[in-house]
Amino acid sequence: MSEETKKETPVPQEEERRTHKVGLIEVNEVSTKAKKSLLLRTIYAVAMIAVLLPALIFGGWVWFAFISLVFIGATHEILCAVQKKIPWYLAIVCYVFMAGIVYWAIAKDNVDAFFAARLSGEHFMPDLARHTNSLYVSPIWMAIMIAVFFFLSIALKNFTFSDITYIFLMLWMVGLGLQAALYLRYVPFIQDARPIGDSGFFDYWQSIELIVFLAVTIYMNDTFAYLGGMLFGKHKMAPRVSPKKTWEGFFSGWVFGAAFGAAFGLICSHLGSPMLAGVFDMEHWYMIVIAAILLPLYGVLGDLSFSMVKRHFNFKDYSHLLGPHGGILDRIDSALFGLLGLATVVMTFLYFSGLIH
Repeated sequence: MSEETKKETPVPQEEERRTHKVGLIEVNEVSTKAKKSLLLRTIYAVAMIAVLLPALIFGGWVWFAFISLVFIGATHEILCAVQKKIPWYLAIVCYVFMAGIVYWAIAKDNVDAFFAARLSGEHFMPDLARHTNSLYVSPIWMAIMIAVFFFLSIALKNFTFSDITYIFLMLWMVGLGLQAALYLRYVPFIQDARPIGDSGFFDYWQSIELIVFLAVTIYMNDTFAYLGGMLFGKHKMAPRVSPKKTWEGFFSGWVFGAAFGAAFGLICSHLGSPMLAGVFDMEHWYMIVIAAILLPLYGVLGDLSFSMVKRHFNFKDYSHLLGPHGGILDRIDSALFGLLGLATVVMTFLYFSGLIH
């Protein structure tokens, strides 16, 4: 599809919503189609949670394998978005580059530890939680990617500079988000920051609290934004990018998402199971509140950013892998920005708390 055709494609207009009053509150009427869509979305959401929870709970290599499956599916959707035939060698290059971004922190330190063990004669065992006190970007890897993508934009006549730039940017965006998912799952095990409990289950639960905190905040924000927009939405938020989003939905999602997230973090700390000792605990309750307030904003930014990409390429969903939820990127767009945002907050708080240097 040419750029001219894309620009001329009209944005579909929504029908004017009919309203009625419930007491003193005026709400939008919910169509039968919207009710069926909500039910179907709920069923698929329950199925996705059933897949996510075991990977999250068991952690270790199970969580690593789950993130690997997500990165494979997400890379496929990134390439399909350009709506052109993808040469096999370009696909392989993109998968390799994405793997380098996602696994860089783990791979780098384990390689260093491997050579150190060989020199000392000790037995080496790869450790997923090794060196997870920060997100890491390799300047060398980035330089290689820039050189390869510039070469491909010149060598492949069917791929424009815009296509290659999009792929490059999306690989880094999604890759760093998935690296943050590994970081947040393993960071409770770093030295001096790992909370010590009275039982194995205590530690076992605490190690997943950061991811659960993010999921509760982001997806409560999404849920109440959807419901708030459906029931009360009248003022468009970003019609050029996402015509259905309203300011009423935005504030509904922000308030309830932040409230649920803060409640989760505070309850965990109150019960003696802080999400991260010295950072997100009752002594530093305000840090939990700050993180809960910021996360929905990161989520909305991610949602709008991925919607902007879909508008640019003129398609509705990245794929139909997840039924009414669309593709993997449609479902994790908010979470990816949330993961990066929460990882940044955690790293900042850990640094100023003196737990990492």
